[in-house]
Amino acid sequence: MIKTLNDKHTCPRVQKNRLANSTWLAKRYTKALRPGKEFKMFDLLGKVWKDYVCQPLKAQVYRAKRKAGLLIEGSLATQYAKLWDYAKEIRRSNPGSTVVIDTEEGGLFQRIYICLEACKVDWI
Repeated sequence: MIKTLNDKHTCPRVQKNRLANSTWLAKRYTKALRPGKEFKMFDLLGKVWKDYVCQPLKAQVYRAKRKAGLLIEGSLATQYAKLWDYAKEIRRSNPGSTVVIDTEEGGLFQRIYICLEACKVDWI
């Protein structure tokens, strides 16, 4: 049996979370941190607070932005590396088709030109 109840809590709420580091932030908020998108640190801090009730450090947010950029750039690099396989598959499945991939020095993708054989025949 409860004789007295003190319903008022005076314990402070914990706002730090060691697991909410810059890598975790980069994975969770990749879209918000993507390069070229307008980045407002305090907006992201508010969003993290609203979603997870934790408050990362400002430095963690900046590191997360850099890591998110590397995650995106890395995935883009693997996507562009697959272009050569795509060109090979077009040539195999559509004989007579033209596929030209231009790259800058160092192999960095610049542009691609694709003309399928069926389009060539109908055009001429």
